[in-house]
Amino acid sequence: MGYNFSAPFFISPCARGGLGNPAAEKGLVEAAAQANILYMPALYATLTIEQIAAAKPRNGTQVTFQQVYLDQNITITQAIFRRAERAGSKAIIYTVDSAADGNRHRAVRYGAGSA
Repeated sequence: MGYNFSAPFFISPCARGGLGNPAAEKGLVEAAAQANILYMPALYATLTIEQIAAAKPRNGTQVTFQQVYLDQNITITQAIFRRAERAGSKAIIYTVDSAADGNRHRAVRYGAGSA
């Protein structure tokens, strides 16, 4: 897609990073910037699109892509696209992983719910 990174892998979207570390996605975006690897924040991240963008280096060199799920309401989807663009995302990663929520028994047991 026209961007060069230091490694042939990336940090993929993973919802609710704050459940794994108090720094949440802030730590991921900072590590990706330091190592010059691609980071794709999840739409259902602990931090907002804007908070993640604020953690990027001020020099504007870090490339991020934004993961999204489409909403049935096109107005909501368009708003997400605009937020991602304002946050400096260079691409939209459209995720199609299931037609309905899965049975996440472990998430229910620990009160994590579904993103």
